[in-house]
Amino acid sequence: MLLAGWIHYLAFDLFVGSYLAERGAREGMPRLVMLPVLGATFLFGPAGFLGYFALLPLLRSSGIRTYTTTGTSEISHV
Repeated sequence: MLLAGWIHYLAFDLFVGSYLAERGAREGMPRLVMLPVLGATFLFGPAGFLGYFALLPLLRSSGIRTYTTTGTSEISHV
């Protein structure tokens, strides 16, 4: 029973970490900023998740973000 709880806990942390990594890349968040957030997510679960959303407005207002992607791409047909 304890093993099932740990597997559930780790699966949650990995799922949330992958979501934050994708969203951070899409938002243009620097990888050095994402590193402690992902570490906190893996070690402390919801604390890293909340930390990401606490950092996001700070980075947006400070201008640290370097780019924004829309997730769409255009292919020109010749």
